Amino acid sequence: MYIVLILLVLMLLFFNKKDNFEDNNKISVLILSYNRPYNLKKSLPILNKYKLIDEIIVLHGHPKYYKNFKYNKVKNIKDYENNKIYGGARRWMSMQYLKNDIIMILDDDLYPSQKLVNDSYNLLMKNYNKNTIYGNFNRSCNKNGYFNKVTDKNYDSILTGQVMCKKKIIEDYMRNYFHKHEKWLIDNHGNCEDLGLNFFIRNFYKEKPVYVEGKINWLDKTKGYSSNPEHYKIRSNFCKKYHNV
Repeated sequence: MYIVLILLVLMLLFFNKKDNFEDNNKISVLILSYNRPYNLKKSLPILNKYKLIDEIIVLHGHPKYYKNFKYNKVKNIKDYENNKIYGGARRWMSMQYLKNDIIMILDDDLYPSQKLVNDSYNLLMKNYNKNTIYGNFNRSCNKNGYFNKVTDKNYDSILTGQVMCKKKIIEDYMRNYFHKHEKWLIDNHGNCEDLGLNFFIRNFYKEKPVYVEGKINWLDKTKGYSSNPEHYKIRSNFCKKYHNV
């Protein structure tokens, strides 16, 4: 009888601990919104249901396109002044809005599958002591320029269209490295902000960004940086100029 009671108590303690562990392991999502709020009308209700996500910060960049998204996990932030100066690079200035240790950065023209979110998170937690980023878009950016076509082995960069990392990494980047690229980012309205973060990971931490395979659901991709005919030339010039800075 006593043995049975002891086993029951141990089981209750185990399951309560498991529940608490799951409750405490959540991520914050940060999405920039500028001129495509209609994309977020599609992605936010889906992301809002993902179990690992418990807050979604939408940084609105222009009052003309502001929309007050009303989902229980979503917070709308007006970030107009930063957008005027830094464009997409303003995302790195927004860590004060994120409450969790683990964050996921998303562009507004896509959303990852729940499995990709879970896989990225599990890989990060398994290698928590590493200071690097995890994401689905692998590229190469070095002294030879910028390259889209890479293999799962010869890439050296992960784009921030979908990327997960510890919040501390972004805080370290802003404190120790952002100034190296700031003038470029102002002059190019934020283009290459993702590559700057990769140089920080590679040159400061001496780590390699990590590719995570998974499904990305695409939305309207027009009216973004890549719509500029000079987009890839700008990125290639950045890689050549800053690869060892």
